Amino acid sequence: ISRAKANGNWREGIRHVYLKALRNLDEKGIVTWEHEKTPTDYSYEAKLASFTRLTTLFLRVRYGMYDTGETDFLQAEQMLEEVNVNVAEAIDATTTTSTEEKGGAS
Repeated sequence: ISRAKANGNWREGIRHVYLKALRNLDEKGIVTWEHEKTPTDYSYEAKLASFTRLTTLFLRVRYGMYDTGETDFLQAEQMLEEVNVNVAEAIDATTTTSTEEKGGAS
């Protein structure tokens, strides 16, 4: 991501931001990475609005011949931050629900 940003390669930067988000989602157990899945498959699996927006931008830039620039790249980075926050919130909610079901503190 840093190299793409330094070189002004916004298209490649957005691709790497998307892949970083996907990797984070896989590592946290939100999605399961499989070679055959499409970005849309991952979007449905994740059920996160922030990731859906990032997926839409990625698809538009990667396959839609969309003329992209630094503004889109910066938006992608912001979306990545939102995805990470949403993942942390989802994990916290799951942990809290699990603790409550076991009779833990509420």
